[in-house]
Amino acid sequence: VYGIPNLHCSGGNPLSWTLATPHAFGLHLPFQFYSRAPLNQASLLNFSSVVILRDYDWSFVRTSAVSAAEWSRMATLRLVGPTERWCFRWSNKTRTCGVRSGGCRCGLQSEFD
Repeated sequence: VYGIPNLHCSGGNPLSWTLATPHAFGLHLPFQFYSRAPLNQASLLNFSSVVILRDYDWSFVRTSAVSAAEWSRMATLRLVGPTERWCFRWSNKTRTCGVRSGGCRCGLQSEFD
């Protein structure tokens, strides 16, 4: 275990966090707001970029990722996505990733409209 600071937005149960995972914590909020405060804090600490991962497509995960992208923008954090190399290799395993406008893009435009 490397102890990389991380946030598990669906893990608000305090009984799930032990001395074995002191670098992680969970939250209970309206799910669209899970990432807002941590992203604002990252901005205040002069972080410059963020990566948003979603492992499959359903409304909770999709809405959480879109919300995190918006909070990142508002916190002036650069959203880092997959590389073109990754896209050429793996996009065929996804529903929405592909090389567009000179970069690998995942998600649907309608999610952000």
